[in-house]
Amino acid sequence: MTRLGLPATAERIALLARTDAELWCEIRPSALALVHRVRAAGLVTAILSNAPARLGLELLTVPWRDAVDHWFVSAELGLTKPDPAIYHLVTDTLALPPQQIAFIDDRPPNVEAALALGWSAHLWVDDADTAAWLDALLPSGPERFFDGGVGFLDRALSTADDHG
Repeated sequence: MTRLGLPATAERIALLARTDAELWCEIRPSALALVHRVRAAGLVTAILSNAPARLGLELLTVPWRDAVDHWFVSAELGLTKPDPAIYHLVTDTLALPPQQIAFIDDRPPNVEAALALGWSAHLWVDDADTAAWLDALLPSGPERFFDGGVGFLDRALSTADDHG
């Protein structure tokens, strides 16, 4: 902010954090349709996001909150993707073998880390590409589905730019 000639007051920082979080909580209809498709298949949904703490708070109030079964917010966990520890934490919390977790993210290092730990993983390019991947996976797919990047809160679901 100082480079813009603006004082970094506590009020301004809080306003920027709140605005950023609110933008991240907007979800594209096509992305929400993907979540509902997974839920309709009887699978569990989760979000793993390299998001700041403020976003974690905002996620508690989003209108589509009930479409997600588990939320993993890096700022709350003290870990970030692609650190293998965060994937292990998710695997342990979901109480699933890694091969039963399907993961979508828009960053290659995050997808590579998931694959290295035995998760099914897909690099998000667009919703149509992801829908095709899900269609191929779901008929014989995992017992539970994990969406990352918030694969879903990254470009995979959000209308905002990526938090990682």
